[in-house]
Amino acid sequence: MANPDSGTYRFGMTPVDTQTDRGPITEIILNRPPGRGLDAGCGTGRLAIDLALARWQVVAVDATEQPLRTARRRWVCQGRACGIR
Repeated sequence: MANPDSGTYRFGMTPVDTQTDRGPITEIILNRPPGRGLDAGCGTGRLAIDLALARWQVVAVDATEQPLRTARRRWVCQGRACGIR
């Protein structure tokens, strides 16, 4: 089944990606000692990158290629090797 948002991503639109609102998840998780995490449906990778920068081991996956490209670019901008699939 095709991802219904894949068309919007092709045109450079990231409908669920905001730069400021990460919700409570990051705050809750970052108050715990580093561990391992899976970000399924990672989109453009905001949460996965936040966790990785906090020394978590993170696997980030998404079914749509365009937001994954954005996530990889964001990760490379942090000067890190990429583990986003």
